[in-house]
Amino acid sequence: MENYTKQATDFLKKTGTKLEIVFLEYGKHFYDEDTKRNRYTYTLSKGNRTVSGVFGQSIDRSERGKSPTKYDILACMSNTSPGTFQEFCGEYGYDNDSIKATKVYEAVGKEYNDLCLIFNDDEMEDLAEIQ
Repeated sequence: MENYTKQATDFLKKTGTKLEIVFLEYGKHFYDEDTKRNRYTYTLSKGNRTVSGVFGQSIDRSERGKSPTKYDILACMSNTSPGTFQEFCGEYGYDNDSIKATKVYEAVGKEYNDLCLIFNDDEMEDLAEIQ
């Protein structure tokens, strides 16, 4: 795990990005799940650009009281375009006539677009490498 932490720290330093992680609540992360988990807000700041989102910790790590690392947050970010809705459903096995699939697709697209506001193409490639 130490190597993963170093990769995340090196990426943030190289890109001049700050990542702040703050506990939000213990609750449901996905609209259709029954199990609760720790939820955190994250904020990425680079220069005068800032994006924020919500991260749902794994249930196992939530139960063990483990906070997410910078690597955990960065590794879960959508650093490639989800493509069209049809492509997304085909790639990830979603039913293209599903409200859940639509919500997930929209969230992934928003996260990807947010990252594109902060990182250039080379940095997005570097982000993909730490995963």
